[in-house]
Amino acid sequence: MLLALSAMAFLVLMVGRAAVWAIAMSPTASEIGTLPVDLVRCGPPGWRGIPDEEHPIPVVQLWYPTRAPAPARLPVLLYFSGWPGTSVDNPTLIRALAARGFVIASVIYSARPAGLDPAAYQRQRDELIRPMSFVSERAFQETLRRADLRVRARAEDAVSVLDMLTRFPVCEPANPLRDRLTIDRVGIFGFSLGGAVAAQAARLDRRFGAAMNMDGWHFADAAKYGVNRPYLWMSDDTPLPGPAELAASNLETRYTAILNHEEHRAAMANIRRLGGIVATITGTSHADFSDETLSSLRRRLSFWRISPQRVQQIIADYAAAFFEAALAGRPLTNAAGLPAYPEVRLEIALSPHSAESTITSMAPAPSGGLDASR
Repeated sequence: MLLALSAMAFLVLMVGRAAVWAIAMSPTASEIGTLPVDLVRCGPPGWRGIPDEEHPIPVVQLWYPTRAPAPARLPVLLYFSGWPGTSVDNPTLIRALAARGFVIASVIYSARPAGLDPAAYQRQRDELIRPMSFVSERAFQETLRRADLRVRARAEDAVSVLDMLTRFPVCEPANPLRDRLTIDRVGIFGFSLGGAVAAQAARLDRRFGAAMNMDGWHFADAAKYGVNRPYLWMSDDTPLPGPAELAASNLETRYTAILNHEEHRAAMANIRRLGGIVATITGTSHADFSDETLSSLRRRLSFWRISPQRVQQIIADYAAAFFEAALAGRPLTNAAGLPAYPEVRLEIALSPHSAESTITSMAPAPSGGLDASR
């Protein structure tokens, strides 16, 4: 009985400590405001039409600091979620960045415009949530095709959202942020597939001055040619697949391993050629880069791993430091401008246009193994 009570007390203590972490990191509701963006008034004409299954209309919301001085010009970041994109995967990170003075435009899917048939809307939602599949070669190729199309479409949406924010003073004259957005040099970031969207969008429009990919594969042009902007790729430390997985009789295991292996090889080659920062957080899995594990009791009780709250703190600190420097025209060329966390392994490849072009490594290159949930 005494042992059981001691175990219960320990459990309450650990859960309580996790709650304190979350409270300490999260700004209060009064510090962060949210505003929906009216796509009818501000969106491009194409968004006013009837969308199809592969081109849903996004829902855009602004998250902003309410305590910023009234005349301040605020830096802007765009955010995209993972594969389905139907909800915000990183509200904790978004609030933390807003509390540090950023305005974040979160983009999720899908809006339901007037006149859209309910059956068509349901088909659209069904396609959004239909997962990737690696169970056969045919399914694998179809997944790659769908991922390329989805990343390209959402990257184009990112450019449209940026255009929309440019028109803000005219289309949203009553909005308190109408004259406060700095939109000539904007950052973009995302989780999982949203990270691939950020990488692709940075190639499409020079107004995107920096991109951050949170544990996502790369697709479309960014997979082939890399990201020619200041770029931060944050990764878990799941080991890369070995020969046994690459030749596994289980096709889902094999094709997932092939994508992990080939994608990581190409991504690292592009980063070393064009410049970028790779930050691997030890003891993490893919889900740790979203809010999913913050509410997982099982994950909180995994005492041998880094806590989800600690992961969120690291990501927020790295994101803020990276975007503050890059959007001010001071791309980071060494670890001096980044937070110091013992759990983070860094590899920094300098841009070929900088004074130096060598690679500085704070630790072994990241393993970069990713799962098939994105």
